[in-house]
Amino acid sequence: MLDILTVKKLTTDIKTFSNFFNSGKIYDLNDLESLPNSPGIYVVALNNKKELEEFSQILYIGVATQQTVAKRWQNHHKIRAFKFIQELIQKLGGNTSVVIYTSSFNNLSGYALRVLEKKLIWDLKPPFNVVTNYPVKYYWLQWSQTLHRLARTIRIVDQNDDDMKISMPGDVLLDLRELISSSDEKKLINYADSMEKLYGHKD
Repeated sequence: MLDILTVKKLTTDIKTFSNFFNSGKIYDLNDLESLPNSPGIYVVALNNKKELEEFSQILYIGVATQQTVAKRWQNHHKIRAFKFIQELIQKLGGNTSVVIYTSSFNNLSGYALRVLEKKLIWDLKPPFNVVTNYPVKYYWLQWSQTLHRLARTIRIVDQNDDDMKISMPGDVLLDLRELISSSDEKKLINYADSMEKLYGHKD
């Protein structure tokens, strides 16, 4: 299941982001054949220390769901642009490289991977990505997971004939408050419109 709390950290904490997308190996543009043979999300970034230090280093975010990350990059439509940037940096004598980070997110379906990719792009706005609107389906994933967590963690602390008191973890309560406060009428309409597509989706 999509870990909503982790998604929030991915776009607010550079260390969390770096840990997710740097599993001990990064990939050079001249070494694309060694990219992972699994679906996943990939991040193209400028780097000179093999570790992301700020979000502004990120150039592009993409996803491979129907094929592996390695196959996706065999004919990627932006590879020429990134190689041009790399050559330009080298000609100018810089020590920065254009590299690729990947994460397979093995617990996520292809559908959830695409939603996560759009959410990351919307939040981080890499210069080589174009995003026209917020991924409203992410809200539905967030609602469903928050309610799931609520059902697992809610606890009855007192019960009598007139009243029943319950408790829930603070992080679940904050999630609910955030969702309720952000769910304006337009977004709620978007949720409803996306329900049929969500349930009819086949990954």
